[in-house]
Amino acid sequence: MRARPTTGWPRIVLIASIAVGVCLSNPAAAQQRSATEQQPAAGEQAARSLALRAGYCAAFFEPNGDAAQKLQLSGRVPQSEATRFLLWFYFSASMSIPDAWRQPYALAGRHGGEEARSADLNRIVEVYGFCKPVTPPSATGEPRPMADTAAAAAEPLATGENTQMVRKLKRCWQVRNAGGDPAQMTVLVIVDMTSDGRVDDAKLAGETQAALAQNAPLRAFAAAALRAVLDPRCQPLPSTGEARKPFVLKLDPRELR
Repeated sequence: MRARPTTGWPRIVLIASIAVGVCLSNPAAAQQRSATEQQPAAGEQAARSLALRAGYCAAFFEPNGDAAQKLQLSGRVPQSEATRFLLWFYFSASMSIPDAWRQPYALAGRHGGEEARSADLNRIVEVYGFCKPVTPPSATGEPRPMADTAAAAAEPLATGENTQMVRKLKRCWQVRNAGGDPAQMTVLVIVDMTSDGRVDDAKLAGETQAALAQNAPLRAFAAAALRAVLDPRCQPLPSTGEARKPFVLKLDPRELR
């Protein structure tokens, strides 16, 4: 097995440390710089460090990868929090990096992808803690998480209303072909939605969670279902304009392709 840094942090920290060390390796030259020269240098170093961390994290948590699915479905991190975190890296991380730092971003990404392939759950959760500060609070926040009692009382949508919501979610349905019998891939998601159709929280129903251990392809579809429901590009969902309690949304991959 490949050795990991003794600090427990991803290798990207070592890369960033080397970069900082190079900048500080010539103290005599540093003393000759004016304050106006040092300030841009510090800003450039901060930008490079951000690019390195973001590149590593985006590759480690590639949405269709095993690390992302394990994080979403493990129960170690709330499902909606993990999903919002992954959506940020999937849609926004690379766009936040200036063109000047694209190369460090890509270099760090290669390390992140390599480590993700051999990471166990403990390591995945550890890297999540390392990567979370890169995301803005709005990407991981949960404004009004549903209570367990409310989730337990959730009832399925009527067929027509369920179909309308599934139709709206189609363009946010992104999943690799995981194999398996499509008839066994139906996912039930408990959704807490505001009166204007915005999703506050979403979690897998107990029936779906129980089936994950015995159905590896289902895990990919379940992770994709959570991403689709929480993806802001597909909100607001069809709504009556009235306050409602949490409900069960049925997502059948045969209807989403």
